[in-house]
Amino acid sequence: MGTTSQTMPQLRVGMVGVGMIFEETYAPFFETAAETPLYDVATGPVQVQLAALVSRTGQRAARYLQHRANLFPSCQNLAGAQALKELLRQPLEVVCIATPDNRHYEPARCALAAGKHVLIEKPPAMSLREVRLMREAEGIELDGTYTGKAFAGLSRMVREMNLQGKRLLYWHTLNSVKLHPWKVDHRLLPAPFHRYFNGCLRGTDEELPEGGMVQGQ
Repeated sequence: MGTTSQTMPQLRVGMVGVGMIFEETYAPFFETAAETPLYDVATGPVQVQLAALVSRTGQRAARYLQHRANLFPSCQNLAGAQALKELLRQPLEVVCIATPDNRHYEPARCALAAGKHVLIEKPPAMSLREVRLMREAEGIELDGTYTGKAFAGLSRMVREMNLQGKRLLYWHTLNSVKLHPWKVDHRLLPAPFHRYFNGCLRGTDEELPEGGMVQGQ
């Protein structure tokens, strides 16, 4: 006998931020998942339910839900200063955060403290101090070297393919470009970046040569 919708495991998701990233990335996923459950060998089909949208004014969320009422008939539109607290009182398993960068940390911290699983857009925070606080409070393992690794690999690829002086387009996101067989050598980066490869995140944000700034890489 197949799994019915009544017995199918559910992931109830709250979405914080209803801007461009939501519209281009999360909304298509939720719309697809509303009609086609996720599947894993260990769990079988899993239903993903978009349970609530959180934003400052609720206007974009209202427009979105108006046109998707058939897919998300029970999704709440939460807006205003107390919207996040109201969201975290809901019986959710997951909170996704796609607010502007400088508004990532607080909803992530609150959601983690409420025992929710959190999916957060990069950067997770605007300073290393905030990243460390999340890691230390929740025992989260974080890799703070993604951007540095990508550019170290790109630097080696440019050198070994003799691409110096040429105009390149590099799509900087996971798995967009395979840098193999070039091995990442972080020593190709300016010296201030090396500390991101030589141990865990530490220290505070600091000025780099030529006025550059490293923040939560």
